[in-house]
Amino acid sequence: MAVLTGVAAATVAVWWGASPVTPAGASAAHAPTSTPTPLPALANVPASARAPILAALRRERPAFVQRAELAAARGARGEEFGESVAVSGDTLVVGTPNFVVSKTDTEQGAAYVFTRPASGWGHATQAAVLTASKGLSEELFGHSVALDGNTIVVGAPFRAAGNATGQGVAYVFARPRAGWRSATQTGTLHPPGGANDFFGESVAVAGSTIVVGAPGTRVGRNDMQGAAYVFERPAAGWASARHASAKLTASDGQADDAFAISVATAGRTIVAGADLHTVGRIANAGAAYVYVRPASGWVGALTQTAELSAREGQGGELLAHSLAISRNTIVAGAPDHAVGQNASQGAAYVFVEPRSGWRGSLTQTAELTASDGAKDEELCGSIAISLRAIVCGATFKAVAGNSQQGAVYVFAKPSSGWRDATQTEELTASRGAPGDSLGRSVAASGTTIVAGAPDREVAGHLAQGAVYAFVARARAADGALSAGD
Repeated sequence: MAVLTGVAAATVAVWWGASPVTPAGASAAHAPTSTPTPLPALANVPASARAPILAALRRERPAFVQRAELAAARGARGEEFGESVAVSGDTLVVGTPNFVVSKTDTEQGAAYVFTRPASGWGHATQAAVLTASKGLSEELFGHSVALDGNTIVVGAPFRAAGNATGQGVAYVFARPRAGWRSATQTGTLHPPGGANDFFGESVAVAGSTIVVGAPGTRVGRNDMQGAAYVFERPAAGWASARHASAKLTASDGQADDAFAISVATAGRTIVAGADLHTVGRIANAGAAYVYVRPASGWVGALTQTAELSAREGQGGELLAHSLAISRNTIVAGAPDHAVGQNASQGAAYVFVEPRSGWRGSLTQTAELTASDGAKDEELCGSIAISLRAIVCGATFKAVAGNSQQGAVYVFAKPSSGWRDATQTEELTASRGAPGDSLGRSVAASGTTIVAGAPDREVAGHLAQGAVYAFVARARAADGALSAGD
């Protein structure tokens, strides 16, 4: 605990305690070793002493608590459960790109659906296993997943079409009235391109709009410039959807940009990342492109309304390798960003929409880094945003001597707005092990954060993979914090 003086130290000594807590539905062996008791109200403490007390207690007491470690009911070696994750309300989707559907279709891939009961994520049940009706070996179904309400989108970027290897496809699953159950797709979204487009490398969904990234797409004479495709749900439902209504590209696109390596959407806005884009003379600095829905809708060939880049970009930092959006805020991960002498420590750039809207060339509002970051951790290789927090995965983070165990960093939005900062919290698995790769994927919804550890050994199966659910503590009416789910 941080060293305090005077009334602050005395107050902490009286109020602070710790007691074992076992997450709902978990055995004691799966639980964190200890969790502090609820933080009391500070009504009787002088105002001048409250700030340092709260600061010290929050450093010691996590705002998020691990509530579940989830794995496939019948997982197998090397499946990499947790390569991708998405969460919305009480539903969690986990991509497993190396899932073996049959002896002939090895590594076809699958997506698992878990639902949270009223008792919390600790009692979550595996509700469904989603697969492609005519899946192929090594198409990497589940490499990317997206979820909004009753719609799940799953990318299979390596699916071949005839002799066109790596063309890719995206599958849409609509929740049946009776709830999620094991099934094949409701609709299939096809790319208009050809071989090595990798359509489905990234996917996003919001309401009736789906965005699919194809970073290998040839645009004009530019190989692998990349494109994103927009699909609108037909009146008859996704079963009748076939081709995109709009194609998004960058007006200043270059060969090998890998545009749409990442995509995100919310409301009327779509953002796509090109992490290999050269900005000025800075190679592979990366950029994000913003598209605002025209009055005529997502129709035809469209270029960006705004381009986002780092104010002092670095060569090879790969800005926009990961993306997330919430209302007027876009956050872009730069996993190879150097911090001081630490190459590839990683960072996130936050962009807040100006009053004039998403227009022109814009640079970041804030830069987020890890206070304890080290070389090659690749912070923000995965990224999510929910409510007033940004979440970043650090897949290669060493934890307590465990190399590549991985960690998840949480950045809470200050009351004054986003500014350059380090994390407010660092999340790790209660029983993490070397090589787990926690944080390869992250997602957030409401007070829930989920993170994939696709290389985790489960029941003796190497790289079977697991997913962890962390839940924010509830705030009581008197201002105290209590464990919530």
